[in-house]
Amino acid sequence: MEKSNLLTILRSLDKKEVKELKKWLDSPAHNQREDVQKLYQYLFTDKWLERGKKLGKEQAYKSVFPNAKTYDDAKMRQCMFFFLKALEEFLVYEALMSDEMYSKALLAKMLRRKRIEKSFEKNFNSALRFQGQQEIKNFQFYLNDYLIRSEKVQFQALGKKVAEIDFQGLNDSLDLYYLADKLRQTTTMISHQTVYKKSYDLGLTPYILDFLKEKPELLEIPAIGMYYYALKCSVERDNPEHFSNFKRQITEFGHYFPLFEVRDLNLAAINYCINKMNSGESEYWREAFELYHFGFQRKILMIDGYISKSTFQNFVSIGMRLKEYEFIGSFISEYNSFLEPKHRENVFHFSNSLLHFETGNYEEAMSLLNQVDYDDIPLTLAGKTILIRMYYELDYDDALDSLISSTKAYIQRKKLLAYHKTSYSNFLKLISKLTKINPYDRSEKEKLVERINAQNPVAAKQWLLEQVKSL
Repeated sequence: MEKSNLLTILRSLDKKEVKELKKWLDSPAHNQREDVQKLYQYLFTDKWLERGKKLGKEQAYKSVFPNAKTYDDAKMRQCMFFFLKALEEFLVYEALMSDEMYSKALLAKMLRRKRIEKSFEKNFNSALRFQGQQEIKNFQFYLNDYLIRSEKVQFQALGKKVAEIDFQGLNDSLDLYYLADKLRQTTTMISHQTVYKKSYDLGLTPYILDFLKEKPELLEIPAIGMYYYALKCSVERDNPEHFSNFKRQITEFGHYFPLFEVRDLNLAAINYCINKMNSGESEYWREAFELYHFGFQRKILMIDGYISKSTFQNFVSIGMRLKEYEFIGSFISEYNSFLEPKHRENVFHFSNSLLHFETGNYEEAMSLLNQVDYDDIPLTLAGKTILIRMYYELDYDDALDSLISSTKAYIQRKKLLAYHKTSYSNFLKLISKLTKINPYDRSEKEKLVERINAQNPVAAKQWLLEQVKSL
């Protein structure tokens, strides 16, 4: 029972859904089996599902069939089958009720099939009014528009006024939906292709891009323009105009998209900036900073009310690079409460230690680093990197050599993401070179600068370049 689809789905329900499910099961229209109701009571009312113990069918059977003398596996399986069937129908209903426009389109379909003209027209006009009031206008908006218009055309085809059928409106609606969803799907495919080294046939995408060149007015529709420029950023990465347009779409039209969707778009733009930053294009540090700031202001970058520690730390690091010390200090204080409780204190101390390091208050930076719990591997490496930089600048040569050696050993022992391992390993190699360089040998310094610039990724890359320059 523990590994059944029934329990897996039931455990995913929130409190409201659990209550609504009871109403569903209590209605004879949806469930006529008393054993299903009793199984619900056993799992939820008696709270067996919350007790953290493994649930066995034999145990549940005794509660569902209290008068039975022996366990009947077939009977228990049948009860679970009908419970699962009712649960799946409940989920379908919930999904349908959450999309009112789609519900109206389905009602229109039934009224068309029954040829009830007056009710059909009333529902159709209601659907159009409802559609016009929608704030979210992503691909789903255009799909729903097409579905309701399709029902209208099919209904008109049943009558005598065939000449009045609005095929043009239906065709335009279909085009908008297809363009919006095709560009969205293609953008996702290319991202997946890049990350996982896949190769996809993009089908009609090249023709769609050519078509949109001839119809630039369509790019003013956010559901189309947003993904057009996102896609262009992926396939023509060296054209800065595409990024500018993509960023403008996000900041001006992001409110037309569901929160999860505009979050993904904002992060895609930030990742574009990070790739450019890693390639040495320094102007994108400011672009990334502005996108993060926009995301925090609109609460786009929050998931379930929390900011992830990596998002928080990335923004702090970018702010340090741009010397936005006062702004970042205020950000740390104001937004620290939006971090998950288990990370809050650690990230707060680490972020403030970085701020004090960048502003030259090394004593306070070291004190704050001592308050960080180093069970977090990425945070540990970031902390060690700050210490190495301080030891170098303070000429603590013995401590520096010891810390470089211990950090190399730490990286070898721990399981790290390939990016982090490469980034910190490169930093350690380069800082070791920096400690041994002849400050009076111009050629040697130039070679080290070339090597730092050539290495990607490298933690604290700009700091390394600044140290060579200051020799």
